[in-house]
Amino acid sequence: MTRPALRPALFLALATAPLTACLLDGGDSPSNQPPGLDPAGCAMTFTPHRIDRVTLPSARPVTGLDLNASGSIDNQLGNLHAIMVEYTEFDVNPAIAGHLDAGELHWVLEVGRCTDGGDEVRVQLARATDVDDDGRLEVVERGIAAVGEAGPHLVTAHGVATVPLGFLTDGGGALAVDAWQLGFALATDLTVGADGTLDGQIGFGLGWFSDAAMSPLAAYATSALDDGTSTADFWIRQDTDRDGVISVPEIRVFVDQLLRPDLDVGACDELGCYNVLHDDGVNDHTSAGLTIHATPVVLE
Repeated sequence: MTRPALRPALFLALATAPLTACLLDGGDSPSNQPPGLDPAGCAMTFTPHRIDRVTLPSARPVTGLDLNASGSIDNQLGNLHAIMVEYTEFDVNPAIAGHLDAGELHWVLEVGRCTDGGDEVRVQLARATDVDDDGRLEVVERGIAAVGEAGPHLVTAHGVATVPLGFLTDGGGALAVDAWQLGFALATDLTVGADGTLDGQIGFGLGWFSDAAMSPLAAYATSALDDGTSTADFWIRQDTDRDGVISVPEIRVFVDQLLRPDLDVGACDELGCYNVLHDDGVNDHTSAGLTIHATPVVLE
């Protein structure tokens, strides 16, 4: 496969890439507190689903959700991934599919609905495990539910997600690490199938990527230094100390040039810092958007 020249096309492509909007109007929370922290306005039952398909955009223009009510979509991570697919051999989607199929990644989405048929709906993401390998997942960490109104789509906003970032940076297939981070401004636009499955998009803002979350990309880049493909020269340029290994600090320099914060949701990555009204005027998190499929599941 012949690929376009890498320098400086990769950087120019990110700066000028158009985005296709899938708009989400979640409205404003009445305070800086995430609405999912408030008690539901009705008696609510949550139905768990196992996320069994996750994809980042692999071509431009990318789709996503409007996480900051700007009238356009917010998906910097997806945009970067699509450009990486275009200009290098890096593509995380086959690896994520493999990790999900092999039961190495357990990500749960729970949908809360009013038992009396009321209008409120809540969607929350959770990290899960299957320690005894019996196929019944056990939730070990939940985020804060994104809140919306019931309808043909589960359109919600202003939650906090648990995000398996160490799986979303694995372009090699066997490089993922179990590194999770919080994703702020969680929003969803999901369609419920006749069989109870869910299809659609989720979006959130990510802060500083941990070293662990960056390590799969650094390992992939190192493996590509001498793989004999047309992209090897590109990765060689990232090995700034010329030691034959692309370290996490080296790959971070590369990523930071391309992945700029575009969401104003709070200055740190703790729940107490989440600023729903995003009113301090400083972009502090980077938007991410994923397409998912999820199937009803029974939890331990």
